[in-house]
Amino acid sequence: MSGYLTIGKIVNTHALKGEVKVYPFTSDLKRFEEVGYVYLDKKGEQALKIVGVKYQKNMLIIKFEGYNHINDVERLKNRELYIDRETQGANLEEEEFYVEDLIGLDVVTEDQVSHGVVTDVIQNKSQDLLEIQNGSKRWFLPFVEAFVVELDFDNKKMVVELIEGLIDEN
Repeated sequence: MSGYLTIGKIVNTHALKGEVKVYPFTSDLKRFEEVGYVYLDKKGEQALKIVGVKYQKNMLIIKFEGYNHINDVERLKNRELYIDRETQGANLEEEEFYVEDLIGLDVVTEDQVSHGVVTDVIQNKSQDLLEIQNGSKRWFLPFVEAFVVELDFDNKKMVVELIEGLIDEN
């Protein structure tokens, strides 16, 4: 797969010297130091060179080259940060994948009956939840082995085992 991956979101400014607070979408916080630069768009047109990274609880404080005052970074609040999957992405093992790869997968049972498409992944401390849209209905599936039988990225589908009451039939 090619394209850009969302690696975090700028949630606020930090102090007066042009630093920003970033909520990371990766468990490997060192990735921000390793990539060297991030993009403000999924086209890779607006690059920001990272010149400093500090850690603060579950957040990062990042300094970008050329941004030296709070006024310079104020406009960056609520912007997502991206990396190029091909050149900056991690080397994934055979069974590994990016969370973003789940979005767009067709959710089917083992008898190939479609129950919708994954539209979002909500990351929680206990377990991730998949948001699935089936026509005008939206439902949620815990992303755990008990429900997710197989991931088939080549055919863009996820095989699931559903229990009674998981999907509201009304």
